[in-house]
Amino acid sequence: SVDRDSDPVWSLDGKRIAFFRRPGRQYNEVFDFWNPPNPSIWVADATSGQAKEIWNPAGADPKFYTVRNLIWAANDHILFTAEHDNWNHFFSLPPSGGEPIDITPGDAEVEHFHLSTDGTTLFFSSNHADIHGRHIWKVPTAGGKAVQLTRGATIGSYPVALASGKDVAFMYATAKHPMSIALV
Repeated sequence: SVDRDSDPVWSLDGKRIAFFRRPGRQYNEVFDFWNPPNPSIWVADATSGQAKEIWNPAGADPKFYTVRNLIWAANDHILFTAEHDNWNHFFSLPPSGGEPIDITPGDAEVEHFHLSTDGTTLFFSSNHADIHGRHIWKVPTAGGKAVQLTRGATIGSYPVALASGKDVAFMYATAKHPMSIALV
């Protein structure tokens, strides 16, 4: 085909691979840079080479925008980011397909993110609690309620789960304190 496959990620057992498939263009087709087609998500079996589409945002109402950041997490879930309600959120989808679940809902932007070492928890920075600030949050990759980890008039960004699984390092700042590394 003339489709473009990209951003491959392996399942944790190494038996499957998920990837984005972007539709190819026909010769002399005018490309709309303001409204490009979003990629569908496919899963392929590494042994047989057989692949199937598990989700396609075409025709979704409201439309999904900027579909990106494909991650294969634990609990056999595939994560990706998209703007579905004017905010960048994380969505979770089983590799068998279906409708993706917004695991970071609300009127807020998800900016920086990192998976826990076991792949069951997504840590992210967001302005959900304070539109002018940024805080560190966590949510199960298979879905569930997001939990705020930092509070106050602060900026928390770039969370990184430590190998111990007990702490998350992140960049921390306030109006009076310059950017530095903190733990939560």
